[in-house]
Amino acid sequence: MKKFKSLILLFLCLVPITGMVAHEPPIAKISSWILESNNPEQMEAIAQKFEIVSRNENQFEIYVLEPAIAEFKTLAPTAIPVSMDIDGDAQQKLFSLFDFSNGYRDFATVNNTLMELAQRYPHIVKLETIGTTNSGLVQYGLKISDNVQIDEEEPELLFTAATHGDEIITTEVLLRFIEEILAGYDQNQRLAALVNNHELYFVPVVNPDGFNSRRRYAGNVDPNRDYPWPGNENKIPVKCIANMIEFFHQRQFVGSIDFHAFGEMVMYPWAYTKTSPPPQDEAIFSDLSRRMTAANAYTYGQISKVIYVAQGSSADFYYWKFRTLAYGIEIARSKAPRVDQIPSVLNDVREMTYQFIEYF
Repeated sequence: MKKFKSLILLFLCLVPITGMVAHEPPIAKISSWILESNNPEQMEAIAQKFEIVSRNENQFEIYVLEPAIAEFKTLAPTAIPVSMDIDGDAQQKLFSLFDFSNGYRDFATVNNTLMELAQRYPHIVKLETIGTTNSGLVQYGLKISDNVQIDEEEPELLFTAATHGDEIITTEVLLRFIEEILAGYDQNQRLAALVNNHELYFVPVVNPDGFNSRRRYAGNVDPNRDYPWPGNENKIPVKCIANMIEFFHQRQFVGSIDFHAFGEMVMYPWAYTKTSPPPQDEAIFSDLSRRMTAANAYTYGQISKVIYVAQGSSADFYYWKFRTLAYGIEIARSKAPRVDQIPSVLNDVREMTYQFIEYF
């Protein structure tokens, strides 16, 4: 009997008791659906729960996590599935696109690039640590300015990419934009002025967990629906977004661009509502948007009117909390264009971003 009790105690020590050990939920598949609808009430209900990613008149593309498909189908019974696993479908393509010599960079190479640039240009570049994710990956950024170790009285601007981990063109274009500025600083007066008259902050990978695993979300959370917004001020965001919010609180950013892919659109708040921002703010947004899109002919306008209502976006949060001129910009015509198309996308982004910086 004594031996039997000892065996029971040993078993209890080796086997976790249900409810006592916390585990991350398994990664759910993300499905893609097309819905034809001219019913505003239906679309409002869908927008409250799911990610509307694109719109062509009355046709909408919507992303839905696998456990929520039944709920989605009750709201959209006529929706047609396009893919039942967008991450899985995309990963073969994404893996084939990584070419460390002249193409896309993986997460480790992105971080190495940032560190190398900070070492190569120490007089104008400073490596920033934004935070760490739930899995322990570090979010890095770069500060670029002429007196980079000093907090000067200059406009502070923020540029971010890969909030969605599958939108790898955003990271690559942002890195190439950074490299061009640094390489041309001593030879080009316009680039020198961008650096000398501003404090520029770049975060090429907002969502390291998603980017590193070639997945769109951070776990099962859409990072660009996870910021607090008016009406949900106490929302607790996923770790990578909480880090961005804390970093934003530490600075005084007057302008920001969060690069996404795809669709060639320059968009500003509000996203969470179709109500327009105050007239004086909308006039500023519209004027700046016209300047930014003059060279590339991107569509521009309020997020909720160009695509649809989206609660929890970075642009809304930064504008709401700090009155930052905050943009969400959809670049390119694909999340991962062919390597030989990257220069063309950069050409579209370059002058647009110059105009944004020079506005301040």
